[in-house]
Amino acid sequence: MKDLISDRKLINTTMWILLVGVAFFGTMPLFVLIYYAFAIFMIMRTAQSQFPKRVKIWMIVAYLVLAVLQIVFAANAVEAHHFNLVTAFFSRVFAAAIILLPLAIERIVVVNKKTDFYLPSIKEVATVSFEQLNTNKELISHSLQGMGKIKHTLSTDNLKETFEDLHRHSSTRYINNGSLTDDYFKLAEQSLSDPYIYLVISNTGSSASEIISLFTQKQYNHASISFDADLKTIISYNGGEKVYPPGLNAEMVEAFHKKKMTHLC
Repeated sequence: MKDLISDRKLINTTMWILLVGVAFFGTMPLFVLIYYAFAIFMIMRTAQSQFPKRVKIWMIVAYLVLAVLQIVFAANAVEAHHFNLVTAFFSRVFAAAIILLPLAIERIVVVNKKTDFYLPSIKEVATVSFEQLNTNKELISHSLQGMGKIKHTLSTDNLKETFEDLHRHSSTRYINNGSLTDDYFKLAEQSLSDPYIYLVISNTGSSASEIISLFTQKQYNHASISFDADLKTIISYNGGEKVYPPGLNAEMVEAFHKKKMTHLC
C-alpha cells in the first residue's frame, strides 16, 4: 500500500516538473508533439473505458478538436516574433496549462456519469471498505488456501524426496533398459482382442506431482497408457518406484491407492 501511495506522489510530482519545464523552455514543435501524444493517450484511454459507445465517440471527437485548437494556438503564440519576452513567457505558460484540458473534459463526463474513471486518490488508496472485503472474500479465501497448499507442497519432506530422486533421471539419455518383463508382453498380447487403447490421467499424490501442479495449476498431472480396460497392462514414464530405472515402467493401480490424495480419471 505504501508503494502505491509513493508511486502516486511520484507521478504527480513528475507531471508538475514536466509542466514547469515546458512552460520555461518549451518550443512550438515540442508543444505540438505533446498535444498529439496526449490526445492519442486520451483516445486510447477512452476506448478502453466503461463508457457507452455514444459517449466514447463524443469524447474522442472532443479530444481531436481540442488538439487542433491547441496546435493552432502554439503555432501562433508560442514563438511569435512580435511578442516581447514577458508576453512570450506567459504564452508558453498558457500553452503548458492547456495540456491538461483533455483531463478536464474527461472529468466533466465522469462527474455527469457518476463513475470513477480516475486513479484513486491517496486517501482512497489507503482505505479498504468492509463492502470491498465482503465482495472479495471468496478471492481472499482462495488465495489463503493456495498459500497453504504451496506451504505444504514446498515442505522440507517433499523437497527432500524430490531432490533425492532427481539423480536417478537424465535429460540427455534414456536410462531404462528392458524393465518390461516377458509376462507384461504376454498380458499385452492377450489384450489385442480389445480394439481400444486407454489413457489414464491421474493425481498420484507424489511429491513430484504436487510440485508440478504448482506450475500447471491442474489437479491431474500424470498420464499413463493401458491396452486393456482392467488396467493390467498400464505403463507410463515414471521413476520405477526406486526399484527399476526411471523410464517406461509398468504400474500397479494398487500402488496408486496406497498414496494419499490419489485420483484417477
